Amino acid sequence: MREALLGSRTCTDVAELSDLIYDFSVASWQPVSLPLRLFAVGLVAAAGVGAWVLPRASSARGPQSQLRAGLCAEQGSHARALATDLTRDRAEEARRARLEAAVRPMPDLTQTAQDLALPGGGGSYCGPVAVSNAIAGWAAAGQHSLLPDAHDPRAAQTTLVKLLGSARYMGTGVNSGTGAAGLMVGLERYLRDRGFAATLQYDGWRAHPQRFSSGRRTPSAEAIRTAFDAGSAVFVNIGWYQPSPRVAGVYRRHGGHWLTLVGHGVDAAGEPAVDVLILHDPAPWAGAEGARHFARFAPIADDGWLITESGPFPSTGYHSLDGVLVKHPGDVAIVDGVVMLSIRPRTNSPT
Repeated sequence: MREALLGSRTCTDVAELSDLIYDFSVASWQPVSLPLRLFAVGLVAAAGVGAWVLPRASSARGPQSQLRAGLCAEQGSHARALATDLTRDRAEEARRARLEAAVRPMPDLTQTAQDLALPGGGGSYCGPVAVSNAIAGWAAAGQHSLLPDAHDPRAAQTTLVKLLGSARYMGTGVNSGTGAAGLMVGLERYLRDRGFAATLQYDGWRAHPQRFSSGRRTPSAEAIRTAFDAGSAVFVNIGWYQPSPRVAGVYRRHGGHWLTLVGHGVDAAGEPAVDVLILHDPAPWAGAEGARHFARFAPIADDGWLITESGPFPSTGYHSLDGVLVKHPGDVAIVDGVVMLSIRPRTNSPT
């Protein structure tokens, strides 16, 4: 009732209301019955001022001024609360808008999802799944021929994952997963089969065909952001490394994982954050499908060493990816490489 009386009224309106209450409570106070007296007290209480403003057997206008001031103060307090709520709501809407504007729409399949029915349960299929997310996103945006025919988008993407992981394309192994070379060669071939020309570029140390090399052995967040903003799909290959328990700055690699970049430039709260990368992670430990992971490049020791299957080399220039969920306790996710992909329809093929 208080909001109905005060919420949309000016202080002039409230002054008129105070006159009404005053006239009722003074001019008619003595003759009226007890029920009407109680109604007057209730009206004042509902308006948000205490019963102390009711005149006490006095015809002076002082109590009316008190009543008017009390009602105006209550109306002002209510308006300030509404303004605070409105400001908070607008700030939250702006944060949500910044976050959505920073993210490129695409699916987020989990590689071990039962309906995918991947070889070995999908445990080594992070590469094909990560790539399929970006391709399915482009297909949904209009490049429909990127996907195989199916009765719905998820079924089409499921077929795509199986094709990408097959021997004709990436050659994903149930135990060995997908290397950088296999991912790029297979992706280039798949896109050619679908009528698209692919431009692939690789930053990183893992073995790959020279035609894909950028010449940069150490991936950088700046190159990732630049490629993404130019419209490229970006796939981040992290290695799982365990720090040496005996020698500081030494990390031993024991596996790897592929992620899909979906955006950058804002944090999980929607606040601007230039160094934040937003990722989809196909791993089963990464949470429900549709989860976004907010991560940053963080430098590791320049005087350290990375021990890999290709031999040891200095850690200078390499970064961990802080903010992603790791496979095993104690793991450090170090960025081994980045694949950047842009596509265009072949001139003799339909889109």
